[in-house]
Amino acid sequence: MSVEALTVVLNHSKAKGTEKLVLIGIANHHGEQGAWPSVATLARYSNMSDRRVQQVLKTLEESGELFIDTGKGAGVGKYKTNLYKILVTCPKDCSGFPQHSQTKPASPLESQTKPASLQDEARFALEVKPATYKPIEEPLKEPLNPQFEKFWEQYPKKKEKQEAKKAFQRAIKKVEFDDLLLAVRSYAVSVRNTELRYIKYPATWLNKESWHDELEAPKQQGGGIWDQNPI
Repeated sequence: MSVEALTVVLNHSKAKGTEKLVLIGIANHHGEQGAWPSVATLARYSNMSDRRVQQVLKTLEESGELFIDTGKGAGVGKYKTNLYKILVTCPKDCSGFPQHSQTKPASPLESQTKPASLQDEARFALEVKPATYKPIEEPLKEPLNPQFEKFWEQYPKKKEKQEAKKAFQRAIKKVEFDDLLLAVRSYAVSVRNTELRYIKYPATWLNKESWHDELEAPKQQGGGIWDQNPI
């Protein structure tokens, strides 16, 4: 966290309301290389939806108080965050850290040369004095997929979940989810009296597009009639 970044934003940002709240959230993570909090984290700080935070970020960028380098933060692939650099600076009459009262002309940020463009502005962004060497890095968590979790709950053999997730992502591009879920339920009924070792692994079932298979009625056990209602 950079105390100076927070102080500069609190005292000199022209943003108001939700815009300033989101900018403060970014300043809370600001370090030598900028900040890369996720949209979800900023939404949690400000009690707003992810979509609203994205709108606010665009407004801050348009106002010139924030530089956004899309997809250049932390993470991998589609889970990679943006890199943010706060462009708020002290006015000439600012006394500097920590009070930032506008009574003296001297300022540690005053000597920065004004950038010629927004691209250059990122290099001349707020010089901060971080309390830690690097900004706060959040543990990356793969977002929960409600559809996959429903599939996993219904599948009769819960083995190799990570492989199943990958297979599910491919399968869902080929078949409607409701049809897939109905096929899973039918398969679960058909193997209800089958030993677990003979039931297909979920990834195998998905990769072989087994939702197209014609299923046999479940075997009767002990002469009784098996309830074939979907589970």
